[in-house]
Amino acid sequence: AGADIVLCVGGAQAIGCMAYGIEACEELGAAEVPACDVIVGPGNKWVTAAKSLVNGYCGIDMLAGPSEVLVIADHTADVEIVAADLIAQ
Repeated sequence: AGADIVLCVGGAQAIGCMAYGIEACEELGAAEVPACDVIVGPGNKWVTAAKSLVNGYCGIDMLAGPSEVLVIADHTADVEIVAADLIAQ
């Protein structure tokens, strides 16, 4: 959908990293991360707090808290539907 880069990072520190960007650091083996346009996705209360701090500097989707899901199913449940419910979270 037009993404320039995909990162596998997490936590409040990742929000700051993505919002402001970081320079590459050969000593630490860290690659350059350019500042992003928009940060999306759920997180814990610390991620939500970090997203509220960078809101306006870059775009965010919303200030959402953590999501938890419980699926109660028995042997008659459609396995594909149960799996889709789980990965949708």
